[in-house]
Amino acid sequence: MLRNRCVTFAAIAAAACVCPAAASAWDVGFRFSQDDDGTASIVAQDSTGPILHHLDLVRNGAVVATSPTTGYYASLDVPTLLAGDVARFYDGNAVSATAAYDGQPTIGSDACAPHVSFTATRSDTHSVYNAGAFPANDYTAVNRSINTTGNPFTVTLQSPLAVGDVAFVVTQGLQSNGKVGVEFVRYAKVAPCPAPSTPAGDAPTTTTAPAAPTDAQVRAKVRAAVASTAARLKALKTRQLAKRKSVRLPFAFSEPGKVKLTLTGPRGKPIGAGEKTATAAGTSTVTVKLSAAGRKLLKAARKIAVTVKATFTPARAGAKPQTASAGVKLKR
Repeated sequence: MLRNRCVTFAAIAAAACVCPAAASAWDVGFRFSQDDDGTASIVAQDSTGPILHHLDLVRNGAVVATSPTTGYYASLDVPTLLAGDVARFYDGNAVSATAAYDGQPTIGSDACAPHVSFTATRSDTHSVYNAGAFPANDYTAVNRSINTTGNPFTVTLQSPLAVGDVAFVVTQGLQSNGKVGVEFVRYAKVAPCPAPSTPAGDAPTTTTAPAAPTDAQVRAKVRAAVASTAARLKALKTRQLAKRKSVRLPFAFSEPGKVKLTLTGPRGKPIGAGEKTATAAGTSTVTVKLSAAGRKLLKAARKIAVTVKATFTPARAGAKPQTASAGVKLKR
């Protein structure tokens, strides 16, 4: 069954309400929505009084969009969202909180008419809060659903999808050590399912395997993934990391394979490293073990430049490892 939402679908972009499930645990709430027409929006709200707020969207270290200044909450419409984008929420002129977008959730191409189920993926650190479909002209007529708990997961609907419906998935989680509640929303327009191919007479049919991605395409996806990983690391403080023996960081696998993450400080001083093998595309969590010398370096630093390096080796036969790095500055 679908749980009640604090706003209706039509009002998401302008809602003065952001409601991740662990509402009592976070100080600031963010919602990242990717609409079925390709456009997107970000909404953020905190528990402060009626002071002026606004949002910045930061992409590759540069501010690419800024919302109008409003009271209680801030809302920003953008042409699209990319994995690795970071939203900054301001109380007045001071940054109150940041949240990173990792490109999740996704909705599979099997969300087509007349299917009664579809597949989707989510961030490993998020849980599914809501999923289903509704007619494009009546968002209140929700086609109720149940979903499996894995990742990827399957959404099974009460009735078949119809052409023009909008499928949706809402996931929720926490960032910045639980101080920031984040909701990711994805909408997808439902099209007819492709007709099964019928061979002409008794002529044999041939199928062409999809071309493997090029090294340049894989490398570009590794760059986007490590930027998102670095954005998650940036939300942490050096004093917090210095007390840990490991840190869990997200990495978006573009295909099955193995990734090695390394963290280095100034002049290449090693801080930590970790590996993860994924059997399917999607975002997974990599446990990076921090060395004693690395923790000592973090403990002593007020500010420190840290390089996050990702080396990804696809599971495909003959695929070459691809490496990309992203730098962040951590503060005490």
